[in-house]
Amino acid sequence: MSAPALPAGSAPSAGRRHTPTYTAVNLWMLAFGIGICLGGGLLVIAGQGPIFEGAAVLFLVAVLLSITVRTVVTVERHGVRASLGLFGFPRRFIGMDSIVRARVVHVRPLRDFGGWGDRFLGHATRAYVSRRGEALRLELQRGAAFEVTIDGARRAADRVNAIVSERQPRPPGASPRERPRRRPVAPWF
Repeated sequence: MSAPALPAGSAPSAGRRHTPTYTAVNLWMLAFGIGICLGGGLLVIAGQGPIFEGAAVLFLVAVLLSITVRTVVTVERHGVRASLGLFGFPRRFIGMDSIVRARVVHVRPLRDFGGWGDRFLGHATRAYVSRRGEALRLELQRGAAFEVTIDGARRAADRVNAIVSERQPRPPGASPRERPRRRPVAPWF
């Protein structure tokens, strides 16, 4: 599958390939954070003392909300970069060598992860959750997983799977499109 089309007037420079970037923004949380900032600003203008302390609390809440508003995923030949929040922090890089496969899942933040932001589920699953909806799930070696909510999760999963399948070793004489057959894993009992 080819990469998404570039916006008009933004052709990649000669010799460089376009690296697709997928994003998701939680507009409700962004609007709520802006409202809190405006409310805090009004409290600062209004006076001092407990009102000023209330503004500081509102500002802290707005900063924490900004962490969960946006997710960005970039799929490159050597790995997947993911970041969370308006400031792009926290960030995570997952090398293609450690990805087994990618797929699309539907995420419900409260039910699946207990909220938004940088989430941990058990010892093996980590997620960047900015909103409800489709997410890219990277199944990693040793049973671990990483999920990130983005628009275009299907395209991102297809691209990751195409790169992963290209990197898998092929048996002698196999065509480049033919995938190697995997041997069944013997049970340990």
